[in-house]
Formats: sequence, structure tokens, C-alpha cells
Amino acid sequence: MQVLKFNSIAKQGLSIIEQAGIHIAEHSTQQDGIILRSQQLHDYVFPDSVKVVVRAGAGVNNIPVAELTKKGIVVLNTPGANANAVKELVLTSMLMASRNIFPACQFVSSLDETGEGLEKTVEQAKKQFVGRELPGKILGVVGLGKIGLNVANCAISLGMRVLGYDPHISVENSWKLSANVERAHTMAELFYQADFLTLHVPLIEQTRHFISNKEIADMRRGMALFNFSRADVVDNQAILEAIQNKHLSCYACDFPDAKFKNIPNILMFPHLGASTIEAELNCAVMAANQLKAFLTTGEIINSVNFPETRLSPIKAHRVTVINDNIPSMVSHITNEFANANINIDELVNKSRQDVAYTVIDISTKPSADLLKKIEQINGVLRVRSLAHE
Repeated sequence: MQVLKFNSIAKQGLSIIEQAGIHIAEHSTQQDGIILRSQQLHDYVFPDSVKVVVRAGAGVNNIPVAELTKKGIVVLNTPGANANAVKELVLTSMLMASRNIFPACQFVSSLDETGEGLEKTVEQAKKQFVGRELPGKILGVVGLGKIGLNVANCAISLGMRVLGYDPHISVENSWKLSANVERAHTMAELFYQADFLTLHVPLIEQTRHFISNKEIADMRRGMALFNFSRADVVDNQAILEAIQNKHLSCYACDFPDAKFKNIPNILMFPHLGASTIEAELNCAVMAANQLKAFLTTGEIINSVNFPETRLSPIKAHRVTVINDNIPSMVSHITNEFANANINIDELVNKSRQDVAYTVIDISTKPSADLLKKIEQINGVLRVRSLAHE
């Protein structure tokens, strides 16, 4: 097997793939998998050999997920691997906003005085940069995934009151969330109360321009807003107008926009959220382990388009089937094993929206004829045969 690598991937991650006996290539037309970070794949022509694409990062906007799903190609990402890095940038932004750090630094850098003259000017001017301390202030967190819950928990430790909004919070994240984080039942509760509001939601059609003129109008005047999700989660023109009329006291984001340049109280970072040595390493190792697991065992971990499927080790032989999620598929597949006089030792079937994944463990090596017959079942997208090593 071989994997095509786009972008720079930490060597610790690449070594995991290589140690599994999988060759890493930078140019290939017959790869089994693809590992990448920011490479745009929307115009990429995927060879029929590709079975899995894994991004060393959380967002998959650079990957044509819907197209790959139809082809039976699994797309994986690494949610949470960069959670601490993004959390730290959110907290940095909150401190910068509350203490007027950026305008204060700009002011000092603009001074021409030296010695006592500099000291006198600084002392006279510092009152204009008087800030606020965080304890007792209210932070609203929209989206309590791995990043959002880390931000919420850390803000609690800083003495802030935290309101969290996420109607779809997972059970796992609920266990990890501080008991002191208060539940907001509506966004309106956050808009009405929060001093700071931070967004941690995926970019999907329902969240495009999630924050626009209407939402800003409902926000408490003087609120500071932070967006470290995706650029289009907010309407930048609405943000600009809200900053200019002082409805928002500050806007911080990780997605530069030319219209924000040189606008006071707008902090833009050059997409630094996951740009730490530790986050890049975590993403690479996590991506490599998930890629290795899928290619060698069929296990699906952190997929954005197929069901999570945890599997026991392969004892002898394993057949995996990706198919449309339609009635009687499992019976059609198992009938082919019965017709071949092969007993099924274990079967796992999972579905997600329009697709399903069936994993069958057997003691006998499946013949090429059996695999071909399964492939020919109407609705089957992809069949693989794996064996214990």
C-alpha cells in the first residue's frame, strides 16, 4: 500500500505510517490513501485506488467530502488535536481586548521621544488604555466541542462566569465540561448577558453568516466577539459596521480580510490557531494513526462522512463493504458468503445518513470470485479484503 502526502507533515506522524509497511509518496497515481493539511483537493482527480483521505486538522473545507462519499472514499480529520492551541489564542485575544493591549503597543511604537520625555508622554497617555479585568466578567461560548469546552473550562479557572450554548453537545464532552459552566438554552441568552462571545462551530450551510446584522443588533452593546471557527461563520460587512458604530467593542479573528485593515479594535491573526509545534505534531500523529488503522484493519475513527466503527483486531480474514444505506443490503451481502459456504465469525454494520459500512470477519480467505460478486450487488460502492499479519 502507499499513501500520497501533500504539505508538510511532522516526521513523527510519517514514521507511524512507514512502520506499518505503508509507502509514502509525494507523486503517485495509484495511492491507497492521501494525507494532507491545507492542500486544495476540489479540482483534484482522485484515482480509483484511493480509499481514504485524512486531514491533519479539523476543518475539511479543502476536501470535496460529498463527492468522495459517493465514491465510497472515507474522509477523516483530527478534531481536538489542536484544541489547546486554539484555546490559547482565544484567551490571548480576550486578554488583548480587555486590556487594550494592541492599541497600547501601537501607541508606544509611534512615539519619537526618548528618556524623560518618553516617560512623561507615556504616563500622561496611559489613561486612554485603561482596561478591564476578567474575573466576574461573562463569557458566552457557542459550540462546546473540544475547543469550546477547553475555552469554557479555562475561563472558569480565571474567575469568569461562563454561559455555554450547544444543543448538540456530545455525551463525552458533557462529562469533560466544568460543572460551573451554565447552560444557555438560546443564543439570545448569550447576546443579552455576555461581555465576551466566542464562536466554535463548523462551517456548514446552516452556520454561514451565523452572526450578521440581526444577531449583532440583539447583542449587548460593547460586547467583544471572537471568531476562531471559519471566516464565513460571520458576515464581515456587518462586523465592520458594528465596530465602526461601537456596538461591538472588539472583534478578533483568525481570518484576515482586507476591509478590516487598519480598523481600530479589530484584531486579525494570520490563521495562527493551530500554528504551534505541539498542535502540528498532535495533528500529524493522530492523522497517521487513523490512516494506518483504516488501511490495515478497516477501522474508522473520526470520519466526517462515514460512521465511527471501532473494531477488534483481525483474527484471520476481514471483508469490509461500503454501500448505500438501503434496505436488505446486509442480507444480500451475507447471502454471498452463504453461497460460498463460508461461515461468518463476526459482523458489524453501521450507518450514517445515506451510507453504511459493513465489516465481516471470517476464518477462510475470501476468493476473488466472492469479492467480485459482492461488488456487483446494487448499491455496493467499495469492497476490501484484509488479513491478519
